[in-house]
Amino acid sequence: MRSPYITGSKVYLRPLERADLNETYLNWLNDPEVNLYLESGLFPVTMSQLNQFYDGLISKGGNIFFAIVEKSSNRHVGNIKLDQINWIHRTAVMGIMLGDKTVWGMGYGSEATKLSLKYAFGRINLNKVSLGVIADNERAVRIYERIGFVKEGVKRQEAFIDGDYRDALWMSILKKEFQTD
Repeated sequence: MRSPYITGSKVYLRPLERADLNETYLNWLNDPEVNLYLESGLFPVTMSQLNQFYDGLISKGGNIFFAIVEKSSNRHVGNIKLDQINWIHRTAVMGIMLGDKTVWGMGYGSEATKLSLKYAFGRINLNKVSLGVIADNERAVRIYERIGFVKEGVKRQEAFIDGDYRDALWMSILKKEFQTD
């Protein structure tokens, strides 16, 4: 495994590697609780499909995909990405998955988000990072607002979850709005 690329107090971010594509990662992708509010998990995923995803990720430009690693154990606990990077307009779309449920509620997702924004605004000089979040995911919405994301709009009945259509929020944060700790 590679060494940390961006380090926080609880987690560090490093590039996702082929070695990360293991049964644990595959279980995250097939766990309905992990994927409840994500775009992944709609269909069962095989190891072959996970490898195809990784191959496409590596060959695709305009994205940065990090593994979220617990500092104390060096354990891969999730992923975070800056996707659809537009180098002219200096924008990107962020996505995060904390697959390891044992670290939920420990601030790892918040810290990984802040580290990614620090990288986005400082290292690669983006001006705006956006994300989509299901409106019912109140905990995530509160975390994003605490970090500084602002609601830009509502995408009505954007997702079908547990038999109901749910609204999604579109949120963003600008470089000038981001406060590093």
